[in-house]
Amino acid sequence: MGVRVSAAEARPGDLVWWPGHVGIYTGDGNHIAARQPGTPLHESPIYGANPTFIRVG
Repeated sequence: MGVRVSAAEARPGDLVWWPGHVGIYTGDGNHIAARQPGTPLHESPIYGANPTFIRVG
């Protein structure tokens, strides 16, 4: 449960969602996510087009 926000309104800590993937926005166009089960978290630029940003809490 959360509120959808625009990319311009996204803040560090917001979720970044695409079908089949969820990451945490870290700011400056980056996010952290585990690429595969059992792998460490990795910070990288947001890839793909049109992610949905979700603010929880």
